[in-house]
Amino acid sequence: MQGVRAVLTRLETAQAQHSEALRTATALWAEQIGYLRARTQGLGETNESQRSDLQRRIEELHAEVARLNGLATQAQVQERTISQLEREQGRTSLAVTQLAEAHTDLLERVERRFDRVQGRIDETSRSINWLIAIIVLICLTVGYLAFLVGTRP
Repeated sequence: MQGVRAVLTRLETAQAQHSEALRTATALWAEQIGYLRARTQGLGETNESQRSDLQRRIEELHAEVARLNGLATQAQVQERTISQLEREQGRTSLAVTQLAEAHTDLLERVERRFDRVQGRIDETSRSINWLIAIIVLICLTVGYLAFLVGTRP
């Protein structure tokens, strides 16, 4: 019986050690669970903060993309306007060239007409000079005849 008692004593001692180890482990588990809860809560708060920050950054990116789309649209409108202005400038340049050519033609015609008119004026002037010379001769002849008629007895 003594052997049974010794075995029982050892079993009781082992059970006491196991109970003590279980109490120690339970206490440690409670500490570890508290630590893990605190850590999990901290990670949750960090995660929420990062999520909010990420959401804010995404909204900023959306706003920037919208702004850049607006600028791209504005640039396209300006490019179309510039293209239209370039086409209009080409048409205007052609019209100015045509107008300059027409102006040159007109000036040449006016000069030719002026030369013809000047020629006619010169011709008329010579004719008038001849007429004046003839009138003067006629007047001199009439005057001389009048003088001759007036001096006769």
